[in-house]
Amino acid sequence: MTSLELPADQSVQVTIEYQQSKMVAASTNSPFVDHFLRKTKLSQSIHTWMNYAHDLKVFFRTLNLPLEQIDRQACLTFMEAQNHAGLSSLTINRRLAAVSSLFAELNLLNPARFPQNPVIPLQRDRTTRTRTQSLYRRQPDRVPDVIAEEDLQAFFAVLPIFSRPYLDSAHVDQLSAH
Repeated sequence: MTSLELPADQSVQVTIEYQQSKMVAASTNSPFVDHFLRKTKLSQSIHTWMNYAHDLKVFFRTLNLPLEQIDRQACLTFMEAQNHAGLSSLTINRRLAAVSSLFAELNLLNPARFPQNPVIPLQRDRTTRTRTQSLYRRQPDRVPDVIAEEDLQAFFAVLPIFSRPYLDSAHVDQLSAH
């Protein structure tokens, strides 16, 4: 079993290995992050593992901080850097999701050392467990508003199949013969 120790002042370095343009391995100088990446590779889709590895590499390279120094302020600094680089809210949120998943796993692994998730911190007391304000950026609703019936009719009127009268029984018989 690997020791889960890393010098407290050493920033996390993520290395990604490729063979024939395919990602085949991800490793770090942190046993904690290595544990998380191994767990992700075993329990999630290959795409989740690849995205988390890439997103954590960007996160730790941007901040250049030791794992134990990642806090809410560091996450805000990361968000500002990503925003300044012109990245979309979707990309920033996806990267924050990787960080949040990492710290959720670290909290399960070692709650004394990693008591809080800096992206979505939980307030804990004896009776409740409630979420405080997360750092995820609000996204516009992806589901469109209900379309008015007259607009829907106008839309279908321009489609060729809907501009003809409904098929009569003779047309249906011809189609079913083929």
